[in-house]
Amino acid sequence: MMNPFRVLLSFFLSFQVNAFAKDCTYEFDQEKSVVIGTGFKTSKKVGVNGKFFGIKLNKEEKVNDPKKLLDGLEVSVDLVSLDSENSLRDKNLRETLFSNIVGDSVVRVKVMEVTKDKIKTSMNLNEKSQEVVFNYTLEKDTFKAEGVFDALKFALNDQIAALKKRCGSLHTGADGKSVTWTDFNVSVVAPLVKKCK
Repeated sequence: MMNPFRVLLSFFLSFQVNAFAKDCTYEFDQEKSVVIGTGFKTSKKVGVNGKFFGIKLNKEEKVNDPKKLLDGLEVSVDLVSLDSENSLRDKNLRETLFSNIVGDSVVRVKVMEVTKDKIKTSMNLNEKSQEVVFNYTLEKDTFKAEGVFDALKFALNDQIAALKKRCGSLHTGADGKSVTWTDFNVSVVAPLVKKCK
């Protein structure tokens, strides 16, 4: 025979869950989203970070499942929007790298496939396209993704050479060697706007 108390308790808890169930929608908070690029210098591969705030999305929509925001997503990042908290560094990068990119200074990234923890993208820069895979997480209503690309695969040899020429002394380590690495790390932090009824 069922315990009447347990039946009442089960009914009460079920009522409470239904009463507080919420229909929520999610969308990207573009104003708070940021792309962080990390370049490397010296033989010890010292990282130098810069933030890019010129971010645009190909769509603005609200969805019930935040992962659906990635479906068909295209992101454009204006490299001129760089802020590395060092005005001289920003000037050097803009004049040697970004202003000499074919077409414009915008990186375009298109999401091609999303799995449990990876995002396969097509990245377009300097009129060249390459596949770049990002590892990602979704925690506390914030997407975080990290990927790596090699600038030489985007035919940026001349631009990297110009950067080395201008900043060689700044890229010299304790061993006396000036090294400018061509691989860059990219991190994305994209908070979501969550609204529940």
